[in-house]
Amino acid sequence: MSSQQEMSVAVILDPVDRLITRVSPFALSVLGASCAYYVAFSYGVGVVVLVLGKEQSTNFFGNAAENPLKIVIGLPMIPVALITLEALDVEGRLLYFWREKVSSKLSYVPLLGGYIDWIWPTPCREPLQSSQDGLGGSMDYLARSMSAGLLLPFAAYLVGFCFRSVTKSNTKRIILGGLLYYSMKAIVKLYLRQEEYRRQGFRRVLNYNHITRNTLAE
Repeated sequence: MSSQQEMSVAVILDPVDRLITRVSPFALSVLGASCAYYVAFSYGVGVVVLVLGKEQSTNFFGNAAENPLKIVIGLPMIPVALITLEALDVEGRLLYFWREKVSSKLSYVPLLGGYIDWIWPTPCREPLQSSQDGLGGSMDYLARSMSAGLLLPFAAYLVGFCFRSVTKSNTKRIILGGLLYYSMKAIVKLYLRQEEYRRQGFRRVLNYNHITRNTLAE
């Protein structure tokens, strides 16, 4: 092959290489989004079958075939909704509302205030906020929210066996089990967060000497 032919081939391949380099990030993004959509869609199908059962889920998918948007859009939104529910940090918001809005006003009530202060005493100092409070951007918080949200239907299914004597409907058992599981989990998280808040608020440094501190400051 002559040098002129090699140059002509290089002139053709060079723009092709640059085009591939520019298109590769978009292709990777589309591939990743497609994989995420497929996983979310499959998870949604599994949750529907788990909640409705085999017969009702078959009828559901048969009726939804007339309107495919219910399946195409609705099923992938199930894991998104579950993860969002966990990421909203309902327990932290309830604790903040209680500390800032409710308990601060109830403490001024003559009889009820002393009882509230005994159960929820005001800390000596403002505790340091944990990195997991609120919508944190850490990977640990994101992984915890995702795992807790995705495991919620299966935990509701297991807890729902406690209501076998109450109802024979699989859907009602899972709903009751989900409510019971989420309520118990919220109570435990509220208790742990409040105890951490109290420990940090009433923590004291025993070997702290204010005289030495004043001497060093002078």
